[in-house]
Amino acid sequence: MFINKYNLLLTIVFTTSIFSQQTYQPNWESIDERENPQWFSNAKFGIFIHWGLYSVPGYSNKGTYAEWYWNALNEDPNTAKKSRRERHFAITKFHNENYGSDYPYSNFKDGFKAELFNPDEWANIFKTLRCKICSIDFKAS
Repeated sequence: MFINKYNLLLTIVFTTSIFSQQTYQPNWESIDERENPQWFSNAKFGIFIHWGLYSVPGYSNKGTYAEWYWNALNEDPNTAKKSRRERHFAITKFHNENYGSDYPYSNFKDGFKAELFNPDEWANIFKTLRCKICSIDFKAS
């Protein structure tokens, strides 16, 4: 019974939010027409967290970022610019030496346990810092 009420509530919330949104066109003029919400304009400090499956190997070559691990594994070195080729070869070498060439990126989900994650502690830190915006990125393109 609770699940049915919960599903009904979620359906109403998502349906309402979908139909109440303005439609924007894929161009700058249309996007610039929207107004920023007041809370966004008042926010002076935000935190953007990168934390996903790429945290399991936690590796990147010098000068690049670990959150691009999956992208680097799949990069075509024949069409990439030099810095991205270097990243591809470095991360592919690391991956193959530590996990094997047949080990798919998706298997990192088994190692992503977040055992020490304490959302209340994070919320208290953000509140203490007066952070008004927080976003978590789980996968870089």
